[in-house]
Amino acid sequence: MPLTEPMYLILAVLADGPLHGYGILGVLDERSRGEIQMLTGTLYNALRRLEAHGLVEARDAADSPQGDESVRGPRRTKSYRATTAGLQALRDEARRMRSLLRWSPTEALEPVLEEGP
Repeated sequence: MPLTEPMYLILAVLADGPLHGYGILGVLDERSRGEIQMLTGTLYNALRRLEAHGLVEARDAADSPQGDESVRGPRRTKSYRATTAGLQALRDEARRMRSLLRWSPTEALEPVLEEGP
């Protein structure tokens, strides 16, 4: 299953360990130096899809190794972690994207690829 961009980015962040939703957004912002802005609605919709496909597991943050007991509104904060299947999906998607770049017209992509991060 090809991952959507938000799903890929979330799994890439969670590959380093479990986080709560706002933690995911913070890491994403830090890693991209503010270039990638994900709305909370996009984040939580993607997390629900990832969980439905067995690629992410959610648990009450109070039960997580981080022991985060913060509460937002009437609900406890959840902690999310990538499953083994989620990490495999992340690797598969990275291979798929690398393959797309490898077989794309080089002349058309040269200026983009030379830009760097």
